[in-house]
Amino acid sequence: MNHKEKFDKCVGVVSRRTGVPEKKILSGARAKPVVDARHLLYYSCHRMGMGISYIIPYITMATDGKMSPVYNSIGYAIEKVHVLAKNSDDLNDMVNEIINECS
Repeated sequence: MNHKEKFDKCVGVVSRRTGVPEKKILSGARAKPVVDARHLLYYSCHRMGMGISYIIPYITMATDGKMSPVYNSIGYAIEKVHVLAKNSDDLNDMVNEIINECS
């Protein structure tokens, strides 16, 4: 499975796990549950070996160019979830389960 296929699958898995619709995850919505789901998507993709330079165009393509996140904001999100997952077994387990489902 290539990175794009993993990304697409991961959007669905994160949506199902968080209850946030795929369209919302891939939108510019700033409600906390949506942002948390989007950050979880970025972190999961990163953990599966996708660099930020892969994630940006996948988000842009998935939203027909309506959303093009900035490199630094994705990096911030990845670091934020990494720190939270280190301190939360539940979050760490969820991330590992998402990665297993998406791989």
